[in-house]
Formats: sequence, structure tokens, C-alpha cells
Amino acid sequence: MIPDLRRFINFKNSLFQFFLYLSFFSFISLADLMLFEKNPSIESAYVFRFISSIVLGFFLFYLSRKKFGFIQANPFNFLVSTLIIFLLIHPSEHIYFLYMAIFFGWLGKRINVSNQPVFNPAALGIFLTFVVTLFLKQAHLIPETLLISWWGADMQQKFAESSRLLQIGIPFILLGGFMYFTDKFKKGLFAATFFITFILLSGGYYYVSSGNIVEAVRQANISLFNSTAFLILVMLSEPKTSPVFPRQQSILGILGGILLFIFIFVDPISKYVFEPFIVVILLTNIATFFLKQQKLLK
Repeated sequence: MIPDLRRFINFKNSLFQFFLYLSFFSFISLADLMLFEKNPSIESAYVFRFISSIVLGFFLFYLSRKKFGFIQANPFNFLVSTLIIFLLIHPSEHIYFLYMAIFFGWLGKRINVSNQPVFNPAALGIFLTFVVTLFLKQAHLIPETLLISWWGADMQQKFAESSRLLQIGIPFILLGGFMYFTDKFKKGLFAATFFITFILLSGGYYYVSSGNIVEAVRQANISLFNSTAFLILVMLSEPKTSPVFPRQQSILGILGGILLFIFIFVDPISKYVFEPFIVVILLTNIATFFLKQQKLLK
């Protein structure tokens, strides 16, 4: 298996570079989580979750190549999805649910129509795992459904709060890294239109609700460095399931921003959406696939 991996290790390759950056980001998020944990056994459990997730990702890569004949399968493509799933499912969740989401994400990578991938693997894996836990809860086998907290997607780390310089600098550096790769994958227009649409709508909502423009600006600033930015720059901008052409990126960016606003702020719709971010990703994936298949908005 090692020789198979070597052929994909290329420091000039954008995907490998992004894998390294996301691994670095994941390590920071994990370290930040562990710094404030006083129980050594829980700390060990966090490390085990991280390492075992990567091992499972490599194992599924091995299956793809050796057992199912996907010779061109790039391990770092799926390992990126594995890291994302690790960062989104709350660490307190049973580890088997984490493994289930990774497995479903691996299956999701096999869903191709006309040789075109449809869904973001991480989002689909988490969604299907949530559905499973929903049935388990209704059968009274577990107390609650899967907790999708996006715990590791926040760029404002707790360890930096002791220093004003770090508190400002680290989020900007982390955000800048993700913006760099979004531009490198040529998804900058998509991310920008999505973010601007959502910020204008949510900022207007906060202004109308509070009558305070400062609150609206504050909320926009928070969205720039929390899981909203991770959603837009990492998951929605995933190269294979996001729009390619400028018109597609603009239209779907606006559509996605509107959907996210509706799913978060508009009652009663928001009450029936189990996880707005995941649902928006999957719906945007479907819309993107339709436009690509119909060759619209080129």
C-alpha cells in the first residue's frame, strides 16, 4: 500500500497541499480542545478518535484500489473528507457514529451519474448517519440523534484568548489559508457570492430585529471566522461537486446564501431543518449537478 501512496505525494499538487493544510488545521483544533480538558482518559479518547479516523480512511482507500479496482483513486481526496467529518461530529458522540459517517462518505464517493460526482462525501456521510440515528432514537435504542456541532471548524481558538495579538492574528491566518485554496481551486466567485448574499440577508435581519447597525456588523464579523466560513470555503467549494463556470458560481452562490438564511432565520421552515449547513450543501450539490448535466449557465 505504501508504494501506492507515494505516487500521490506531490507537494506541487493542490489537493495534496490542501490535505496538509487541513491536517494542520485539524491538529490545531484538536490541540485547542485538549488544552482545556482535565481528564487524561478523555484526552486519550480524543487522540484515538483522530488517529483511528485517519486509519479508517486509509483502509477504505485500500479497499477502493485493491478490492474494487478504483486504480486512480487518490487517497488524499477521501482523507480530506475524513478530516472534515472528524471536525464536524461532536467529540462526545459515540465513536461508532464517527466511523459510520466516514464509511457512508466513502460510499458517497462512489455515487456518480454520467461520470459526474453528485454529493459532497463528508456532507452525505454525516446526513446518512443522522438518518440512521434518527431511526435508532425512534426505536428507543439511543437517547438522541447524531450531534453535528462543527466543533473543529471554528477559526477562533480558545488558547489564543490570552493574547490580543494571537486572538486577532490566528483567525486571519487560518481564514487566509482557506481563502487561498478556494482561489486556487477557482471557486472564489462562488464563495464570495454565497457569503455576500447570506451576510446581507442575515445582517438585515439582525438590524431589523435589534435596530442596531453595530449588532449587524458584529454578526457579519463572527460569520467570517466561524463554521460559516468553513462551510463556504471548504465544503461548498469542494472542487468536484461545486459549480465551474462564472455564471453557475454566481447564481448558485446567491441561491445557496438565500437557502441558508431561510433555513436558519425563517420560521416555521427553520424548525424542520435538522442541520441547515448540511442541508444547504446537499441541495446546492443537486442544483450544481443539474446545471452541469444540462450544460446551463456556462
